Amino acid sequence: MAFTGWILGGTALLDLAHLPALYRATGRPVRGAVVRPVVTTSALMACGDIAAAGTVSLLFLMLGASRHHEQTGHLYLMILASSVLLNGFGYLLRLFQPHVSLTLRSVDPASLDRRVVRRLLPVAAAGAVWSAGSLALAWWAERTALAPPPVVVLLLYVLCVPLFFTVGSLNYLLENATPHTLRATALSALGGLLCAVLLGLVLVPALGALGAVAALASGEVAHAVLARL
Repeated sequence: MAFTGWILGGTALLDLAHLPALYRATGRPVRGAVVRPVVTTSALMACGDIAAAGTVSLLFLMLGASRHHEQTGHLYLMILASSVLLNGFGYLLRLFQPHVSLTLRSVDPASLDRRVVRRLLPVAAAGAVWSAGSLALAWWAERTALAPPPVVVLLLYVLCVPLFFTVGSLNYLLENATPHTLRATALSALGGLLCAVLLGLVLVPALGALGAVAALASGEVAHAVLARL
């Protein structure tokens, strides 16, 4: 209850801090020509958040329906840690989004391809190898009782955090670059959800909460690969 109250209270304070700017914005006339692009852009940019939330929810349901259902508490602890970490990171990115978007729109497409797009496949390959190695290490730690199961699940998640941050940062740059890259990142986010769910159907029944975290990481790898394609 205390943790939930802290999150809700912090969110409420942030909302209140932005009310003056919202009030000033309501006095400006809205041009009809910008309504459709704004709605389309907002919908496409929301795909990543929706896919991430959907992936976690479906993996949680899979774990609850499996023979490892007693590990749902372990996964829930991981989700809480993930929510604080990734949502905080995402909030900071959104604060700088207008400036980043304006800057990227002036960047040469060839430069964007060289600096961002071409890094997606190497990141995906390294992330796949790193995630597999981390899963093997976590599985060994669980089997040898080196640490309590909830700690092992959190350990696996912490090991995968660099992958989450790297893929998230690259896709953040792409979604703010051009309409084409925005559509690509939105579709790749949905593809990542599909990959995570399909792999979760195999890993969750076999490995429990560890399999759910590994499936979550695989979704990020697929997200990077599909954004590159």
